[in-house]
Amino acid sequence: MSQIFQTILTYLPNTTPLTSNITTTMSSLPTTLSDPNYASTPLTLPRLGLALLRLAPLIISSGSLMCAWDQQNAFGSFLTPPLLAKPGHLSAHVVVDWFAAYARPTKWVIFLGYPLALAFSFINAFTAAGDGLHPQTRTFYALGGVLSILHFYFGAYSMMWNARISTKTNVGKANEDALRGWLGNNGTRMVVVNLPAWVLFICATATFVRV
Repeated sequence: MSQIFQTILTYLPNTTPLTSNITTTMSSLPTTLSDPNYASTPLTLPRLGLALLRLAPLIISSGSLMCAWDQQNAFGSFLTPPLLAKPGHLSAHVVVDWFAAYARPTKWVIFLGYPLALAFSFINAFTAAGDGLHPQTRTFYALGGVLSILHFYFGAYSMMWNARISTKTNVGKANEDALRGWLGNNGTRMVVVNLPAWVLFICATATFVRV
């Protein structure tokens, strides 16, 4: 790289000091980047692939947690006391169709997110891809993966509440009660599964940070 700059600068007038400075800087760049005193390292394709493998559980877990939190806020808004206190309010009639329309695309966050988080965390914890990781790091990945499995326990109850919310026979309080049940299940899942898994993946990732 320094030779390229030298060649270019030879065609420019009065550039001897500049040429000398740039040449010195460029020639010392590889040594500077590999200096162990730096907290970061240069990025290469192999390093990028390995970094994505290590970061994937945290990235996916963060997205899943935010999705669950958004659902809690969005669905809960249909049951706010001021709204339910209005005579002839239509919360139940709206949520019957709205819930299904919202859930259809959102289900892919669940169907893809949790299995992928499980797969990547177990790859880091139990396969040769995790060679060289500290046992504590592997444990963080493994425990986070186990929590990803537990999500499907709550998923069975979620499907039950989904069916009750979408029932169009005598739409009214029964649909609202079903939504309350769904919110309770979702809130418990966030506290028991999403948040602890997210913290564990943060801990696993933090072991790579040089401070």
